[in-house]
Amino acid sequence: MFCYNCGQKIMEGAKFCSNCGSNLSAIAGSQSDESEGVNKGVMSGGQRTSDEDCTAPQPNMKMENAEEKIDVAFKKAFGSANKFGNLVYIFGLNPISQELENNMQEFYLSGEPGEKPLLIFDYGNQNLTDGLVVSNQRIVWHFATTGQQEIELSDIKDVSMGKAVLATVMNIISCNNIKYKSIYLTGIQDETEFVVKFRKFVNEVYAIYHGNNEDADEVCIKDDIESNVEFIIRACNSVSIDSMYCEVGHPEVMPTASKYSKAKCNFNIPDDESIFLIYDATIFGGCQKGFAVCTTGFYYCGHQRGYWDWKQFKEVPISSSFTGFKVGYEEFNTATDGKKLLMILRSIQECL
Repeated sequence: MFCYNCGQKIMEGAKFCSNCGSNLSAIAGSQSDESEGVNKGVMSGGQRTSDEDCTAPQPNMKMENAEEKIDVAFKKAFGSANKFGNLVYIFGLNPISQELENNMQEFYLSGEPGEKPLLIFDYGNQNLTDGLVVSNQRIVWHFATTGQQEIELSDIKDVSMGKAVLATVMNIISCNNIKYKSIYLTGIQDETEFVVKFRKFVNEVYAIYHGNNEDADEVCIKDDIESNVEFIIRACNSVSIDSMYCEVGHPEVMPTASKYSKAKCNFNIPDDESIFLIYDATIFGGCQKGFAVCTTGFYYCGHQRGYWDWKQFKEVPISSSFTGFKVGYEEFNTATDGKKLLMILRSIQECL
């Protein structure tokens, strides 16, 4: 058996293509309907029976266009390699079992026309009893502690990263600022990177539905300062940080904040810069080491004092370490909020 859409060889009786995610039942049904329509609408002499017979309902072009853009946005966010372990299945990259496919269709997909699965996170049961499914229309997840939740892509505004008991979780935020129950990420390799890419996908989807017809590319940071500020504020507020080492602005860190003047002095931040986040890597709060996220770039002080504007920062390697993470050659010890800070910096990089 071969996929009608991409031509990939697939399992006999499969309802979705493991290569491209196409709904094979829907494609086969539409082709059958089309064939029947031709036979019904044409007489033996080659003439149509009536004007009404040849009038077919017009597809919802706006929705079809959105679904195409969503597919592109997903591929941009998650790339061409699965870096998240064997519990995550990305359609087009990873084959799935027949049992997993059947359970996905029965418990997670709605069966709406045009719905196409994009990603599965099976929570380790190998049968999707608990887990997450992302399609080009909605996100559905089920965990024993939170029950089943579902949200249309058009209703999602953002995602944030948080902590539950002994677990990293992801929270979906709706357009009316409702925070949905947590998605547990246990078993995913590099949870922070997963949330960063998921958030990039959600941001581009939000732009598709609510961006005044701008292309999804427009959600990425532009070169002008106003666009930088808007995105940086969103990135810095994408996680909840409650730490004596951090100062996060709402939207800016105010001059009255305890770390403000120390950071400006020690990180060599000019007076005309707005500061959105300060991380103090010292024990006693003196800001002799740390970094700040500002309007034009990233200021830091570690083994040496330095600055990257956002265009330079895009190419700076960021990686986790045993005690925190590295930004370029500078290593920052980050105590309990390392994953959250790492997510903020990677979110900024993803959209530069």
